[in-house]
Amino acid sequence: MRASELMSTGLLTFPPEASVDVMAQALSERGVSGAPVVDGEGRLVGMVTEGDLIRRLAAAADTPRGWFSGLFTSAVADAARFARAEGRRARDVMTTDLATVDENVSAEAIARIMEERHVKRVPVVRGGLLVGLVSRADLLRALVARDSVAS
Repeated sequence: MRASELMSTGLLTFPPEASVDVMAQALSERGVSGAPVVDGEGRLVGMVTEGDLIRRLAAAADTPRGWFSGLFTSAVADAARFARAEGRRARDVMTTDLATVDENVSAEAIARIMEERHVKRVPVVRGGLLVGLVSRADLLRALVARDSVAS
């Protein structure tokens, strides 16, 4: 099976300006654990997941670092970590290092990407525009369908 046969369409998406509160509410109401962030033209710019939003709670429990541990971290990394933990908009908290596929990629290749990258969903793009999303649940349906044909 190919991505075009597996992918979900009609997705929940967020603009980069979406607030953290709005995103958390929408993910909760829709019962999904992540959603793409797209610009006004439909170009994929990132992904927001429950993990990205929950990071805010974990950061609130962090204890301040001492000066000694500061010697071993970069100011840039600290600033990025702070922005993701304290950000108020999708553009602040989203993951931007995404693995994407086109519509012709096989289910096996998508499963490999998910395993290697430790991700739960892979966006499907055409010409840079988001056209769908393949999740682990989509892959499970493909596996069940394949096994029922083989039986």
